[in-house]
Amino acid sequence: MPKQADIRLLVPNCSAQLFWDTVYERPEATERYHKSFNASTSTTVSPWSSCQRTVNFTMPLRMPEFAKKLVGLSDGVAVREVQRVLWTGQGAFSVSSETAVGNIT
Repeated sequence: MPKQADIRLLVPNCSAQLFWDTVYERPEATERYHKSFNASTSTTVSPWSSCQRTVNFTMPLRMPEFAKKLVGLSDGVAVREVQRVLWTGQGAFSVSSETAVGNIT
């Protein structure tokens, strides 16, 4: 079942454009996020094109080694996330993400 989060954020003394430039425009913040939050050892972030980009990362499997061996799994799960941005006329934006789990490595 897909997870959905609706996060509304107002940062004092920070415009939507400045927040965008800091958090979303360049790949570094997304790479740091996936390394920290998902323990990703390999994150790639494509450039924005036509208001979307693709983020690929690997998440380690958090299960006992014997269970991985029983079902023939290794150490990680490949994840592909497509992010889309929609800018509104009020100097605001929304970002949506669709995430798909790929091959288990």
